[in-house]
Amino acid sequence: MAQSSPQTGILDLPTELLITIFESGSFPPSILYSLAFLCRRLHFIVLPIYLALHGLTPSSTSVVLPLQADRRDPLTALQTAFFTTPQTDNITCIFPPSRSMTLSTLLPQLKRLENYIYNLASVKKVTLQMDLPDSVFLSTGNDDALRHWSVGLECLLNCILERNSRSLTMMYGRQFTRTYAHVPSTTHRSSITRLLADFSRRLRSHDTETQDFRRVEEQGDSRIELSLPASLNSSAQLSALVIQSAILILPPALRWTLAVLQHCPITSLTLDLRVQLQDWAVWHTVISLIISAARGLTTLVLLEVNHIHDDHIIEFIPQFGLLRHLTIISQGVWELGFINPPPQLPELETLRASPMFINYLLRHPRCFPKIKSICVVWPKLLRATANVDVLMGAVSRIIEVLDERELSPSLSVSASTMLYPAVLLAQNSLGSFPAFCGRIQALELTAKPLYFPDIADMAAWTALFPHVRRIDITLARSSITTSDFGPDVARLVRTIKATKLLNKITVNGVIHKLVEA
Repeated sequence: MAQSSPQTGILDLPTELLITIFESGSFPPSILYSLAFLCRRLHFIVLPIYLALHGLTPSSTSVVLPLQADRRDPLTALQTAFFTTPQTDNITCIFPPSRSMTLSTLLPQLKRLENYIYNLASVKKVTLQMDLPDSVFLSTGNDDALRHWSVGLECLLNCILERNSRSLTMMYGRQFTRTYAHVPSTTHRSSITRLLADFSRRLRSHDTETQDFRRVEEQGDSRIELSLPASLNSSAQLSALVIQSAILILPPALRWTLAVLQHCPITSLTLDLRVQLQDWAVWHTVISLIISAARGLTTLVLLEVNHIHDDHIIEFIPQFGLLRHLTIISQGVWELGFINPPPQLPELETLRASPMFINYLLRHPRCFPKIKSICVVWPKLLRATANVDVLMGAVSRIIEVLDERELSPSLSVSASTMLYPAVLLAQNSLGSFPAFCGRIQALELTAKPLYFPDIADMAAWTALFPHVRRIDITLARSSITTSDFGPDVARLVRTIKATKLLNKITVNGVIHKLVEA
């Protein structure tokens, strides 16, 4: 009787061929995760490929950890790997959406990340994406729920500081931010009412900087807040804080944020003013507290400032006497409603803002005597005209005032090219633009393929500025990579000719050498 030949399987293929197959992109991450734990051989072949999909390679120290409710995710892969994984200095953690979680399932996710970071020797940068944008799930809770959440979040945040993180970013999320209500500031009450309120606060031993917020009576009466241990006051090395979440600017975490700003060596603060805080009165209270706590700031970044009245922003900025670097990003603003005179920023060296903000600040005769660099950020939603002459006119006015003030900072332009495709630029001859175009030394261009199908058309944009020294191009789509537009990028590199000042451009972080003319 003839014997049947033995069947062959995937494990009979040579390792080199298996690596090629699994790196081909034909397998989704969930399948790679499952294969990595089928047997020891596949583990050593597939798991490095799976981790590379999340940014961690032998030459990289950054990793993105999208956590899953069932824990079949990169964090589990890192913690159970049979081999030594590279050091992760830069961690981005994406928590599951709160709409699919309960407090009892969310807290273990916080603990998982805390345990992972605790076992690291150190970490340089941590980004926490707490939820989907604009989500309000899990934003309320009783005393017990608030206490469990506060303990879990406090332990994670303090663990990050204990591992000497120098940068912390929190994005999205409103977990338990509606457990406190904002109390109108006493500055708007009568003098007698204000005195009585001040006296009452002094009698309360548990009073903190956050006394303008009180617990929502329907949810509980215990004042539960996060705190920073005294042991971290002098040892923490956090120098950059990026707040794009309501969690860090409302109780119960607000007091922790203020303590960090006061006791850690923070010199850089980013505030995203899109974060919805019910009304301006809440922002006014929060910003006043931040001013009192963050006296050592040298870098301030304000995002989406069109959500707050212009004068409030201008009152905020000069409170930081050491400020050297300022970024103000607004969208779709033509006329600014300034009432107060512009401030003087005596230490300011770099400024990134819309032309409207820059022109307003330049009204002060000694606005920023130490200025070294100005970047004109053209608002993305500014659609009053599709003609590039509008941008040129705005830049021209800025240069004229700088010349009057005898200031000569390096100038750059940051713009979205979806508003100015080549067909529109073709309507203008290069000779029609003033000579001031030669003053622009750097371009930061964002291209969206939906409006700008041929990336190579941006060569017409760059040709407007003959003396530019640096060009950074971002192909703005979350899933995009340079290789997706390989032919377009190659054609763009051939179209933009090298000059004495420019011999390379950067596309999505990748440097490309230009062809000499």
